[in-house]
Amino acid sequence: MTLLRRQPLSGRRLAVLLVLTLVGSTVTAAGVEYRLTDPALEVVPIDSSPRESFLSMRADAAGRLFVGGREAIFVYEPDAKSTSGGLGKRQEIFRFPADSWVYDLEIRGNDLYAMTNRALYLLPGAVTKRSGVQARRLVWGHPDYHPHQCFHGLAWGPDGYLYLSLGDMLVFYGDFRRPDHWGHWTFFCQPKGTKVPYTGVGGVLRCRPDGSDLQVVARGTRNSCGLVFDSRWNLFTHDNDHEG
Repeated sequence: MTLLRRQPLSGRRLAVLLVLTLVGSTVTAAGVEYRLTDPALEVVPIDSSPRESFLSMRADAAGRLFVGGREAIFVYEPDAKSTSGGLGKRQEIFRFPADSWVYDLEIRGNDLYAMTNRALYLLPGAVTKRSGVQARRLVWGHPDYHPHQCFHGLAWGPDGYLYLSLGDMLVFYGDFRRPDHWGHWTFFCQPKGTKVPYTGVGGVLRCRPDGSDLQVVARGTRNSCGLVFDSRWNLFTHDNDHEG
């Protein structure tokens, strides 16, 4: 994992974060050659691991960097003495079962939200809590078929709802131009046991911070991995086409 930052200019600095997954125990951040098109940027290694995959990240106003992995959630606390982008050593906050794939993270107050490939979780107090962290499942029910076409992105909306994207689980099913490609399944949310029927492929959902009032915002996408609102509260996403 590396930090891309702009060289100091009149005492000001712009930082952009980039996570890299390094494969193989012999590959280290120091051994990777980075080529930047902007000469005002520099690369500062933060962390690397032959055993962990770094998939998602979210920074808070206090300078903490939260990173989601294949199973675990980590935090890097601000450290003025650190030579790794001003961040301290990796600390594990919570670990999900194997191959959970923490695809996105969001923050609300002192609470951390984690989107795995099959469910949305709330980790109360996890922004500052470093032991005894528990995960509460808020939304689940996405079919367990493909680890990369599942729940993906998170974004807070102007209405106070948490928006989440999901992929089309009918990966290898027939002709994508046919209307019968649509699938049917049931999502579950809070209060526990609440059922929300769904007909479609990929799409965008939203729920309240406590996981209640799950609603369908859009459907018909294949595999939207990220969500972001602009200053006018327009919601943007991207859609990956069918491979092959």
